Amino acid sequence: ELHNVVERLGILSSENEIQAKDVRLLVTPPASQPGDLGKMLEDHTDFQAFKETAERLFLLHHLDKNEWNISQTAEQIGIQRSHLYNKIKKYDIER
Repeated sequence: ELHNVVERLGILSSENEIQAKDVRLLVTPPASQPGDLGKMLEDHTDFQAFKETAERLFLLHHLDKNEWNISQTAEQIGIQRSHLYNKIKKYDIER
């Protein structure tokens, strides 16, 4: 995965050197970039749909951050491991 990310950065970088801005633009999941919350707010008129989208993104972020260690992720976000498994299933989250 790391090899693929570095290769993609080299190909898509706008300059001869890979800058921090390139990493933020090309590696960070789009929904977690600054300013995209406004887009999410505009895209969702139903509160429940917005809440579920935000929860799914939150879970994905923390799962990736903890390298998909379920126990560590559950502890970090303050829920039981079984609840995290239920949410992963609910939102059809896959590694």
